[in-house]
Amino acid sequence: MLEAAQLRPGARVLEVGSGGYNAALIAELVGPEGVVISVDIDSFVTERATRFLAETGYPHVKVVLGDAEHAADDLGPFDVILVTIGAWDCPWGHLLAPGGRMIVPLRFGGLTRSFTFVRDGDHFAGLNPTVCGFIPIQGAGAHLENLAVLVDRTVNLLVDAGPALDAAALGRALDGDRTEYWTGVTVGYDDPFDTLHLWLAAQRETFGVIWADPERGSDRIEPAMRWFTPALITPDSFAYLTMGPEHQDSESGERRYELGAYGHGRLGDDLAR
Repeated sequence: MLEAAQLRPGARVLEVGSGGYNAALIAELVGPEGVVISVDIDSFVTERATRFLAETGYPHVKVVLGDAEHAADDLGPFDVILVTIGAWDCPWGHLLAPGGRMIVPLRFGGLTRSFTFVRDGDHFAGLNPTVCGFIPIQGAGAHLENLAVLVDRTVNLLVDAGPALDAAALGRALDGDRTEYWTGVTVGYDDPFDTLHLWLAAQRETFGVIWADPERGSDRIEPAMRWFTPALITPDSFAYLTMGPEHQDSESGERRYELGAYGHGRLGDDLAR
């Protein structure tokens, strides 16, 4: 994130979400002519950050206690806004100076991607989405995700919005017959395909994620990944991305896996398709 921010000596920087260490790194990069302001909603965090920054030679970093949604409204503009908490929106755009960069870990549908936002005419362009993970924002920007936990708390389904999920109905869907579709598309063991998640999230409001309990696992689902596998979820049905058995490419000898979808419930066939 610091690299994406392209920090320069003398820059004015707003950090949303304090801790101390990251603010010290920012202070080093912007130098004594720069300004670093770090905002957090938790008084324990701000007191600790203030103390550690002073003890380690960065007393000039300003740590502010407040809801980051508005706490810095009178402190801008900033050349860089660097957010270190998972957010569902970007309410800081009006604080960004011309030519500035805003780095925000956006949460949507159970995913988190760090975007670099730059002005493009009358809007912001989001560049270089990068997989990441941060604790969710608190305060005015907080968002309640829609979670259903099934099968003795071993299977989890999560969507960002929409009607409340019916855990009992989804459990019955999982107990019923399963629809299978296979794509003919294969991936290697180390091939990344996380851009597929972003595409799907932009297409369907029912986009969410599915995962098994990390400690106990589950033999009831076969997601393509251990964590946060893409899914389409309605209150009583769902479908998710899966992988077929390993096979060797006849030419290269590489291990490959076919991508497919499993569907469950009343709408499972349509969702998987």
